[in-house]
Amino acid sequence: MLIYQSKMKLILTISITWALLLTVESLLCFECNPPCTNEVLTICRYQSDAVCLTHTLLVGKKIIKGKYCTQSVECRTRLNVQLDYSLNFGIDPMSESVLCCDSDRCNKQTLPAPSQEPNGLQCDSCSSYSDTVCNTPANCVGLEDTCAVVNGYTVNSHGPPELQHSICVGNCSVSVSRVQPAPL
Repeated sequence: MLIYQSKMKLILTISITWALLLTVESLLCFECNPPCTNEVLTICRYQSDAVCLTHTLLVGKKIIKGKYCTQSVECRTRLNVQLDYSLNFGIDPMSESVLCCDSDRCNKQTLPAPSQEPNGLQCDSCSSYSDTVCNTPANCVGLEDTCAVVNGYTVNSHGPPELQHSICVGNCSVSVSRVQPAPL
């Protein structure tokens, strides 16, 4: 009986020590899925390159918030630096604030969406997805400080196979294929 108790104590001690070591090395992040009403503190399952992420995305008038534990390769910015960016095609403008961080509970804060206040700049844009000529003025907002031309292919069978779209962009660390400065 004494040998049995000693083995049980040893197993219990090893189990508790192992659990504490795993907790110390693991990153604690808040997680919630849109609409992000219930946050849960979780231990990240990624061991070597875990980061916490929080973001607020605004598409048109719809706000999407999320908090996650993820791998560092999923971050669109450097660690512990908030990135705000915005694209405005004239239809469903999009802006986002993103923060990736690497300390326990660092994604507690909910980021505000970037400003949607008009800033005075206007770029030619499309007024609908079926436009074949995009020359409707779009009011740029917030940090959108540049007009850019994007060449792309249309999915609309009524238009030519290739279109040029002018867009408002800000903090242009977003990769959009074949971006060219708009002619002045």
